[in-house]
Amino acid sequence: MLLHTLRRVVAWALGLVLVAGTAAALAVAVFPLVTGGSALAVLSGSMSPGLPVGAMAFVRTVDPATVRAG
Repeated sequence: MLLHTLRRVVAWALGLVLVAGTAAALAVAVFPLVTGGSALAVLSGSMSPGLPVGAMAFVRTVDPATVRAG
């Protein structure tokens, strides 16, 4: 009985990890399409400390007149 319950808990946890990973991958693929931007990976330390190496940055084109400090 205990082994059966343990297997169910482990299967449920692995299923949750699989669903979360799939959702994250889908979000990275769909978010740029919805916002009209693109996803970029930070490959060097030039953006640190704000963005560490390996981070994903989502960017989109904006009108330069609308950009201001802060």
